[in-house]
Amino acid sequence: NLDLKCAGLVLTLTEANTIVLRNAKENLTKDKYWNKYLYPVTLPKRTDIAKGQLDQIHILDSDNYESKTAITAITTELIKRVS
Repeated sequence: NLDLKCAGLVLTLTEANTIVLRNAKENLTKDKYWNKYLYPVTLPKRTDIAKGQLDQIHILDSDNYESKTAITAITTELIKRVS
């Protein structure tokens, strides 16, 4: 009996400037249903973050500026959407 709503769609493990990412964004942007859910920021694929998870290292504690910026922007967007 929960009234759940989608808070958005975040593309993760993305690689910048690739055909795959470009096509995914294009397809979702053109889709009438998913377009309104797509977050403007994606979370990039970074193997150092995956390795850090084995040692319980959070993304914000990593040395990867791009990933830290992305996760911050995604979180900010989520807060904005649910407020």
